[in-house]
Amino acid sequence: MRIGRPTRVPIAGAALAVGLVATPADAARTTERLGDSVVPVSQDVVLELDPVRTTFVGSTTIALEVREPVDRFRLHAEGMEITRAELVGGEGRRRSAAVSAPADDVIEIAADGGLAPGPVTLELDFTAPFGTKSAGLYRVQHEGNDYLFTQFESDDAREAFPCFDEPAFKIPFRLTLAAPEDLLAVTNTAPESESVADGIRTTVFQRTPPMPTYLVAIAVGPFDAVEIP
Repeated sequence: MRIGRPTRVPIAGAALAVGLVATPADAARTTERLGDSVVPVSQDVVLELDPVRTTFVGSTTIALEVREPVDRFRLHAEGMEITRAELVGGEGRRRSAAVSAPADDVIEIAADGGLAPGPVTLELDFTAPFGTKSAGLYRVQHEGNDYLFTQFESDDAREAFPCFDEPAFKIPFRLTLAAPEDLLAVTNTAPESESVADGIRTTVFQRTPPMPTYLVAIAVGPFDAVEIP
């Protein structure tokens, strides 16, 4: 859906998984830590964002380090449905995976045959609703215009994309945001490349330095931008 240009306001400077999992956003959260048997190394996140909608879709690729033999591991995801999950090992070898939800804000990835120590990549597709309060990835209306913002501190990034949502995990992130071309999409870093097709601008942003999930920030809307020399 393409949005007409509104009055602008300024902004300050294996195989496919065998199961789909939906987690309710208003339920109690886990108090258990994820542990360090499997830890993230870096994460790429792709989000398709339109502020006039009530839901969004996304995908993420997380490079992992398996530190000891495991047959399953956990990460955070809340209020979303996982629609695809794959594990990719050395030389592009794909492993079957199953997704379950042992807690309302945690998903568990079970690897067919287990995982040996070493690098592995987790790929996930998901869909989720935008938040209606100032937490996670949420939408607001102002003077008839729709906007998207994030508030991830201290542990609400899990409402926007699956992740290791604990401050002890500090990794680089690369975000790709697809939004209507007459809106401005911004995040922590400057754009690296842009393309426009069918009224949608897709912006690939530069990779961040290592940081915790709660420092990732996103905004989408009919903003004005002023270049600073």
